[in-house]
Amino acid sequence: MKHVFSAILTLVLLLTSCAVQTKEITESTEKDDQVLEEIPYDQYNSYESILKEYQRFAVYAIEDQEQVLKGEPWYACGWLGGLIVQYNSGRMLMKDDFGYAIQDLNGNGSPELILHINYTVLAIFSMVNDKPMLLDDFGPRHYCAIDSSGMIYTHTSGGATTWSYAIYKLSEDDSQLLLVEEYGENGNFSGEGYYQKKDGEYTELDKKGLDDSLKTLFYDFSISPTEMTKNSSLSFVALF
Repeated sequence: MKHVFSAILTLVLLLTSCAVQTKEITESTEKDDQVLEEIPYDQYNSYESILKEYQRFAVYAIEDQEQVLKGEPWYACGWLGGLIVQYNSGRMLMKDDFGYAIQDLNGNGSPELILHINYTVLAIFSMVNDKPMLLDDFGPRHYCAIDSSGMIYTHTSGGATTWSYAIYKLSEDDSQLLLVEEYGENGNFSGEGYYQKKDGEYTELDKKGLDDSLKTLFYDFSISPTEMTKNSSLSFVALF
């Protein structure tokens, strides 16, 4: 009888232990999920809230370098985490790599927020109706440079024959980026798909016309977008 009671007691203790461990694992998982849960980019209430979130995800990226370089799913699931994992400099990320600028790009007195890693622009926000608005975000196929005048240059690539260089300015009410001019190729494999968009008009170009037009841009193609942004008059601040 004693042996039976002992066996029952041992079984109860084992089941209790398993239940406790399961509860701990569940709580741990729920806690991790809660930590990684991201505020949607259209629900921030201030620039400070964006920077706090950016700092939180940057810490994860710094502490889990292997996952970042592999592009593990949890980063790709969230908008802000996805921006960080898309940036791959080929070296380990450090706190000094992350920064931002709060600066008025169109001179109307309301500053914009620019997030960057090593001066590679990740996103630009403006304030509209006292709430942050995402103007655009950037990655390997859509990258950005900002010059000292506040003009925004983008290079967008959808493949070998679908790409564009464009220049934008911020609207007076801060609600959108307005196209100034754009040059590119629209996916025509015949080599005749080159174009120009300027002053609201679309013009077809041949290869020479495209090359000549690009040379007239005040974007200096001899330097990288990162260098242009770094050398601009933007006042950058370290995130940490």
